[in-house]
Amino acid sequence: MPLSNIFHLILTLRNRYYDSHSERILHSNMPVISIGNLSVGGSGKTPMVIEFCDIMKTLGYAPCVVGRGYKRKGRGIQLVSDGENILTNATTGGDEMVLIAKNAKVPVIAGDSKSKVVRAIDAGEFPISPNCIIVDDGFQHRQLYRNLDIVLVDKNTLKRPYLLPKGRLREPFSSLKRADAIILTKGATQAELNAIYPTEKPVFTATYGLSEPYSLFQNMSVDATDVVAVTGIANPSVFVDMLRDTGVNVVDTMAYSDHHSYAEQDIAKIIARRSVIATTEKDAVKLEAFSDVFISNNINVLVYPLSVSISSGMAELLELIMGKCEKPPPKDGN
Repeated sequence: MPLSNIFHLILTLRNRYYDSHSERILHSNMPVISIGNLSVGGSGKTPMVIEFCDIMKTLGYAPCVVGRGYKRKGRGIQLVSDGENILTNATTGGDEMVLIAKNAKVPVIAGDSKSKVVRAIDAGEFPISPNCIIVDDGFQHRQLYRNLDIVLVDKNTLKRPYLLPKGRLREPFSSLKRADAIILTKGATQAELNAIYPTEKPVFTATYGLSEPYSLFQNMSVDATDVVAVTGIANPSVFVDMLRDTGVNVVDTMAYSDHHSYAEQDIAKIIARRSVIATTEKDAVKLEAFSDVFISNNINVLVYPLSVSISSGMAELLELIMGKCEKPPPKDGN
Protein backbone atom coordinates (compact mmCIF):
# COMPACT_ATOMS: atom_id res chain seq x y z
CA MET A 1 0.00 0.00 0.00
CA PRO A 2 2.82 2.52 0.70
CA LEU A 3 4.15 1.93 -2.83
CA SER A 4 0.65 2.43 -4.23
CA ASN A 5 0.48 5.76 -2.37
CA ILE A 6 3.77 6.87 -3.90
CA PHE A 7 2.51 5.82 -7.34
CA HIS A 8 -0.66 7.85 -6.76
CA LEU A 9 1.39 10.95 -5.92
CA ILE A 10 3.44 10.59 -9.11
CA LEU A 11 0.28 10.19 -11.19
CA THR A 12 -1.31 13.24 -9.58
CA LEU A 13 1.71 15.42 -10.33
CA ARG A 14 1.92 14.15 -13.90
CA ASN A 15 -1.75 14.80 -14.63
CA ARG A 16 -1.56 18.26 -13.07
CA TYR A 17 1.38 19.04 -15.34
CA TYR A 18 -0.55 18.21 -18.53
CA ASP A 19 -3.70 19.91 -17.22
CA SER A 20 -1.75 23.16 -16.88
CA HIS A 21 0.55 22.81 -19.93
CA SER A 22 -1.78 22.43 -22.89
CA GLU A 23 1.00 23.64 -25.19
CA ARG A 24 2.74 20.31 -24.57
CA ILE A 25 -0.19 18.38 -26.04
CA LEU A 26 -0.17 17.55 -29.75
CA HIS A 27 -3.35 18.30 -31.69
CA SER A 28 -3.73 16.24 -34.86
CA ASN A 29 -5.27 17.69 -38.01
CA MET A 30 -7.86 14.89 -37.93
CA PRO A 31 -10.15 13.45 -35.21
CA VAL A 32 -8.47 11.18 -32.67
CA ILE A 33 -10.32 8.52 -30.68
CA SER A 34 -8.66 6.69 -27.80
CA ILE A 35 -9.71 3.23 -26.64
CA GLY A 36 -8.09 2.88 -23.23
CA ASN A 37 -8.56 1.64 -19.70
CA LEU A 38 -7.49 2.24 -16.12
CA SER A 39 -5.90 -1.13 -15.41
CA VAL A 40 -3.16 -3.45 -16.58
CA GLY A 41 -4.38 -5.75 -19.37
CA GLY A 42 -7.44 -7.90 -19.78
CA SER A 43 -10.19 -5.31 -20.32
CA GLY A 44 -10.84 -6.22 -23.97
CA LYS A 45 -9.23 -3.25 -25.72
CA THR A 46 -8.04 -5.05 -28.86
CA PRO A 47 -11.44 -6.37 -30.02
CA MET A 48 -12.96 -3.00 -29.08
CA VAL A 49 -10.44 -1.21 -31.30
CA ILE A 50 -11.45 -3.52 -34.14
CA GLU A 51 -15.12 -2.83 -33.42
CA PHE A 52 -14.54 0.93 -33.47
CA CYS A 53 -12.75 0.61 -36.81
CA ASP A 54 -15.93 -0.98 -38.19
CA ILE A 55 -18.11 1.68 -36.56
CA MET A 56 -16.04 4.53 -38.00
CA LYS A 57 -16.05 2.99 -41.46
CA THR A 58 -19.83 2.67 -41.24
CA LEU A 59 -20.00 6.38 -40.43
CA GLY A 60 -17.96 7.17 -43.53
CA TYR A 61 -14.51 7.57 -42.00
CA ALA A 62 -11.24 6.02 -43.14
CA PRO A 63 -9.58 5.13 -39.82
CA CYS A 64 -5.97 4.39 -39.02
CA VAL A 65 -4.90 2.61 -35.80
CA VAL A 66 -1.93 3.74 -33.74
CA GLY A 67 -0.52 1.71 -30.86
CA ARG A 68 2.65 0.86 -29.03
CA GLY A 69 2.86 -2.77 -30.09
CA TYR A 70 3.59 -3.93 -26.55
CA LYS A 71 6.58 -6.25 -26.15
CA ARG A 72 7.46 -6.07 -29.84
CA LYS A 73 11.14 -6.40 -30.66
CA GLY A 74 11.09 -3.80 -33.43
CA ARG A 75 12.32 -0.29 -32.71
CA GLY A 76 11.11 3.11 -33.79
CA ILE A 77 7.99 3.58 -35.87
CA GLN A 78 6.77 0.54 -37.79
CA LEU A 79 4.08 0.54 -40.49
CA VAL A 80 2.37 -2.76 -39.66
CA SER A 81 -0.22 -2.54 -42.43
CA ASP A 82 -1.10 -0.10 -45.19
CA GLY A 83 -4.71 -1.21 -44.98
CA GLU A 84 -4.36 -3.89 -47.65
CA ASN A 85 -1.13 -5.72 -46.87
CA ILE A 86 0.42 -6.90 -43.59
CA LEU A 87 3.96 -5.54 -43.83
CA THR A 88 5.59 -7.15 -40.79
CA ASN A 89 5.10 -9.94 -38.25
CA ALA A 90 4.03 -10.05 -34.62
CA THR A 91 7.64 -10.04 -33.40
CA THR A 92 8.44 -6.73 -35.07
CA GLY A 93 5.04 -5.06 -35.07
CA GLY A 94 3.46 -6.51 -31.91
CA ASP A 95 0.85 -9.26 -31.62
CA GLU A 96 -2.09 -6.93 -31.01
CA MET A 97 -1.12 -4.59 -33.84
CA VAL A 98 -0.92 -7.47 -36.34
CA LEU A 99 -4.20 -8.87 -35.05
CA ILE A 100 -5.93 -5.49 -35.51
CA ALA A 101 -4.47 -5.16 -39.00
CA LYS A 102 -5.73 -8.60 -40.04
CA ASN A 103 -9.24 -8.12 -38.71
CA ALA A 104 -9.94 -4.42 -39.20
CA LYS A 105 -8.37 -4.09 -42.67
CA VAL A 106 -7.15 -0.56 -41.93
CA PRO A 107 -3.67 1.01 -41.77
CA VAL A 108 -1.93 0.16 -38.50
CA ILE A 109 1.23 1.83 -37.18
CA ALA A 110 3.23 0.86 -34.07
CA GLY A 111 5.54 3.20 -32.23
CA ASP A 112 6.92 3.74 -28.74
CA SER A 113 5.46 7.27 -28.70
CA LYS A 114 1.90 7.48 -29.99
CA SER A 115 2.10 11.26 -30.35
CA LYS A 116 5.21 10.96 -32.54
CA VAL A 117 3.39 8.45 -34.74
CA VAL A 118 0.43 10.82 -35.10
CA ARG A 119 2.78 13.69 -35.97
CA ALA A 120 4.33 11.51 -38.68
CA ILE A 121 0.87 10.64 -40.05
CA ASP A 122 -0.07 14.31 -40.14
CA ALA A 123 3.16 15.03 -42.02
CA GLY A 124 2.25 12.46 -44.69
CA GLU A 125 5.21 10.19 -44.00
CA PHE A 126 3.27 7.00 -44.79
CA PRO A 127 1.56 5.77 -47.98
CA ILE A 128 -1.88 5.97 -46.34
CA SER A 129 -4.78 8.45 -46.43
CA PRO A 130 -6.80 8.22 -43.20
CA ASN A 131 -9.20 10.90 -42.01
CA CYS A 132 -9.38 9.77 -38.38
CA ILE A 133 -7.06 8.03 -35.92
CA ILE A 134 -7.95 5.37 -33.37
CA VAL A 135 -5.39 5.04 -30.58
CA ASP A 136 -5.03 1.66 -28.91
CA ASP A 137 -4.45 2.11 -25.15
CA GLY A 138 -4.28 5.89 -25.32
CA PHE A 139 -5.89 7.05 -22.07
CA GLN A 140 -2.58 7.50 -20.22
CA HIS A 141 -0.85 9.12 -23.22
CA ARG A 142 -1.45 12.72 -22.17
CA GLN A 143 0.91 14.12 -24.83
CA LEU A 144 -1.78 13.59 -27.49
CA TYR A 145 -5.13 15.38 -27.67
CA ARG A 146 -8.15 13.12 -28.20
CA ASN A 147 -11.49 14.25 -29.54
CA LEU A 148 -13.07 11.23 -27.87
CA ASP A 149 -11.73 9.30 -24.87
CA ILE A 150 -13.36 5.87 -24.41
CA VAL A 151 -12.38 4.00 -21.22
CA LEU A 152 -13.10 0.30 -20.73
CA VAL A 153 -13.74 -1.01 -17.22
CA ASP A 154 -13.83 -4.76 -16.67
CA LYS A 155 -15.15 -6.77 -13.72
CA ASN A 156 -11.70 -7.77 -12.40
CA THR A 157 -10.73 -4.11 -12.14
CA LEU A 158 -13.84 -3.40 -10.07
CA LYS A 159 -13.03 -6.31 -7.77
CA ARG A 160 -9.58 -4.88 -6.93
CA PRO A 161 -9.85 -1.09 -7.23
CA TYR A 162 -6.32 -0.37 -6.06
CA LEU A 163 -3.35 1.24 -7.74
CA LEU A 164 -0.25 -0.71 -8.68
CA PRO A 165 1.39 -2.60 -7.12
CA LYS A 166 -1.39 -3.50 -4.67
CA GLY A 167 -3.98 -3.75 -7.45
CA ARG A 168 -4.17 -3.55 -11.25
CA LEU A 169 -4.92 0.16 -11.64
CA ARG A 170 -2.59 2.39 -13.63
CA GLU A 171 -4.74 5.36 -12.60
CA PRO A 172 -7.33 5.89 -9.87
CA PHE A 173 -11.04 5.81 -10.72
CA SER A 174 -11.13 9.58 -10.24
CA SER A 175 -9.28 9.87 -13.58
CA LEU A 176 -12.54 8.89 -15.27
CA LYS A 177 -13.40 12.58 -15.10
CA ARG A 178 -11.17 12.92 -18.21
CA ALA A 179 -13.17 10.28 -20.10
CA ASP A 180 -15.94 11.09 -22.55
CA ALA A 181 -17.58 7.69 -22.12
CA ILE A 182 -17.16 4.45 -20.19
CA ILE A 183 -17.76 0.99 -21.61
CA LEU A 184 -18.29 -1.83 -19.11
CA THR A 185 -16.74 -5.13 -20.20
CA LYS A 186 -16.26 -8.71 -19.05
CA GLY A 187 -19.39 -8.78 -16.88
CA ALA A 188 -18.91 -5.43 -15.11
CA THR A 189 -22.14 -3.65 -14.11
CA GLN A 190 -23.00 0.00 -13.61
CA ALA A 191 -24.08 -0.73 -10.04
CA GLU A 192 -20.58 -2.06 -9.29
CA LEU A 193 -19.00 0.98 -10.93
CA ASN A 194 -21.25 3.41 -9.05
CA ALA A 195 -20.33 1.74 -5.75
CA ILE A 196 -16.71 2.74 -6.38
CA TYR A 197 -17.02 5.87 -8.50
CA PRO A 198 -20.47 7.35 -9.16
CA THR A 199 -20.34 9.15 -12.50
CA GLU A 200 -22.57 11.15 -14.80
CA LYS A 201 -20.48 10.18 -17.81
CA PRO A 202 -22.25 8.13 -20.50
CA VAL A 203 -21.92 4.44 -19.61
CA PHE A 204 -22.35 1.66 -22.17
CA THR A 205 -22.12 -2.10 -21.90
CA ALA A 206 -20.20 -4.43 -24.22
CA THR A 207 -20.78 -8.13 -24.65
CA TYR A 208 -17.88 -10.40 -25.57
CA GLY A 209 -18.16 -13.86 -27.05
CA LEU A 210 -16.25 -16.45 -29.06
CA SER A 211 -16.98 -16.70 -32.77
CA GLU A 212 -16.82 -19.94 -34.74
CA PRO A 213 -13.29 -21.42 -34.64
CA TYR A 214 -11.05 -21.94 -37.62
CA SER A 215 -7.94 -24.06 -38.03
CA LEU A 216 -4.65 -22.22 -38.19
CA PHE A 217 -3.73 -24.56 -41.03
CA GLN A 218 -5.48 -25.35 -44.28
CA ASN A 219 -7.21 -28.70 -44.79
CA MET A 220 -7.50 -29.42 -41.07
CA SER A 221 -10.84 -30.01 -39.37
CA VAL A 222 -12.41 -27.56 -36.95
CA ASP A 223 -14.11 -30.39 -35.08
CA ALA A 224 -12.62 -31.49 -31.77
CA THR A 225 -13.95 -33.38 -28.76
CA ASP A 226 -11.19 -32.47 -26.31
CA VAL A 227 -8.76 -29.57 -26.45
CA VAL A 228 -5.81 -28.15 -24.54
CA ALA A 229 -6.15 -24.38 -24.18
CA VAL A 230 -2.89 -22.55 -24.92
CA THR A 231 -2.83 -18.84 -24.10
CA GLY A 232 -0.51 -15.90 -23.62
CA ILE A 233 -3.09 -13.34 -22.48
CA ALA A 234 -3.79 -11.34 -19.33
CA ASN A 235 -6.75 -13.41 -18.10
CA PRO A 236 -6.51 -16.99 -19.45
CA SER A 237 -9.30 -18.22 -17.17
CA VAL A 238 -11.78 -15.96 -18.99
CA PHE A 239 -10.91 -17.60 -22.33
CA VAL A 240 -11.17 -21.08 -20.83
CA ASP A 241 -14.55 -20.28 -19.28
CA MET A 242 -15.81 -18.95 -22.61
CA LEU A 243 -14.65 -22.13 -24.36
CA ARG A 244 -16.52 -24.27 -21.85
CA ASP A 245 -19.61 -22.06 -22.15
CA THR A 246 -19.69 -22.86 -25.87
CA GLY A 247 -19.56 -26.60 -25.13
CA VAL A 248 -15.85 -27.18 -25.70
CA ASN A 249 -14.28 -29.78 -23.41
CA VAL A 250 -11.06 -28.21 -22.10
CA VAL A 251 -9.02 -31.08 -20.69
CA ASP A 252 -6.03 -28.95 -19.68
CA THR A 253 -4.52 -25.48 -20.00
CA MET A 254 -1.07 -24.12 -20.79
CA ALA A 255 -1.08 -20.49 -19.68
CA TYR A 256 1.84 -18.20 -20.48
CA SER A 257 2.31 -14.54 -19.54
CA ASP A 258 0.52 -11.80 -21.46
CA HIS A 259 2.13 -11.07 -24.87
CA HIS A 260 4.33 -14.16 -24.47
CA SER A 261 6.82 -14.66 -27.30
CA TYR A 262 6.68 -18.35 -28.12
CA ALA A 263 10.04 -20.08 -28.49
CA GLU A 264 10.99 -23.51 -29.82
CA GLN A 265 10.99 -25.02 -26.32
CA ASP A 266 7.43 -23.79 -25.78
CA ILE A 267 6.30 -25.36 -29.04
CA ALA A 268 7.99 -28.65 -28.11
CA LYS A 269 6.03 -28.73 -24.84
CA ILE A 270 2.77 -27.95 -26.64
CA ILE A 271 3.34 -30.66 -29.25
CA ALA A 272 4.21 -33.17 -26.55
CA ARG A 273 0.61 -33.00 -25.36
CA ARG A 274 -0.48 -34.72 -28.62
CA SER A 275 -3.80 -32.92 -28.44
CA VAL A 276 -5.87 -30.48 -30.44
CA ILE A 277 -4.90 -26.98 -29.34
CA ALA A 278 -7.43 -24.21 -28.71
CA THR A 279 -6.03 -20.69 -28.67
CA THR A 280 -6.83 -17.01 -29.17
CA GLU A 281 -6.27 -14.93 -32.28
CA LYS A 282 -3.74 -12.90 -30.32
CA ASP A 283 -1.68 -16.05 -29.76
CA ALA A 284 -2.31 -17.38 -33.27
CA VAL A 285 -0.41 -14.52 -34.94
CA LYS A 286 2.69 -15.80 -33.12
CA LEU A 287 2.03 -19.54 -33.25
CA GLU A 288 1.66 -19.45 -37.05
CA ALA A 289 5.43 -18.93 -37.27
CA PHE A 290 5.71 -22.59 -36.20
CA SER A 291 3.17 -23.93 -38.70
CA ASP A 292 5.57 -26.43 -40.26
CA VAL A 293 6.35 -27.97 -36.86
CA PHE A 294 2.68 -28.31 -35.92
CA ILE A 295 1.72 -29.76 -39.29
CA SER A 296 4.60 -32.25 -39.40
CA ASN A 297 3.53 -33.51 -35.96
CA ASN A 298 -0.15 -33.61 -36.99
CA ILE A 299 -1.15 -31.14 -34.27
CA ASN A 300 -4.20 -29.08 -35.11
CA VAL A 301 -4.48 -25.54 -33.71
CA LEU A 302 -8.02 -24.20 -33.48
CA VAL A 303 -8.31 -20.42 -33.27
CA TYR A 304 -11.31 -18.91 -31.49
CA PRO A 305 -11.89 -15.25 -32.47
CA LEU A 306 -13.14 -12.94 -29.74
CA SER A 307 -16.02 -10.78 -30.93
CA VAL A 308 -17.54 -7.76 -29.21
CA SER A 309 -20.76 -5.83 -29.56
CA ILE A 310 -22.21 -2.83 -27.79
CA SER A 311 -25.19 -4.41 -26.07
CA SER A 312 -26.72 -1.22 -24.69
CA GLY A 313 -26.86 2.38 -25.92
CA MET A 314 -25.51 1.94 -29.44
CA ALA A 315 -27.59 4.83 -30.83
CA GLU A 316 -26.33 7.12 -28.06
CA LEU A 317 -22.74 6.04 -28.70
CA LEU A 318 -23.03 6.85 -32.40
CA GLU A 319 -24.46 10.25 -31.54
CA LEU A 320 -21.56 10.88 -29.16
CA ILE A 321 -19.00 9.93 -31.81
CA MET A 322 -20.55 12.19 -34.43
CA GLY A 323 -20.76 15.04 -31.94
CA LYS A 324 -17.12 14.77 -30.92
CA CYS A 325 -15.57 14.11 -34.34
CA GLU A 326 -15.66 16.26 -37.42
CA LYS A 327 -17.78 15.01 -40.29
CA PRO A 328 -15.54 13.13 -42.77
CA PRO A 329 -15.30 14.38 -46.35
CA PRO A 330 -17.49 12.64 -48.96
CA LYS A 331 -15.84 9.59 -50.49
CA ASP A 332 -16.06 11.13 -53.98
CA GLY A 333 -14.10 14.14 -52.76
CA ASN A 334 -16.88 16.64 -53.59
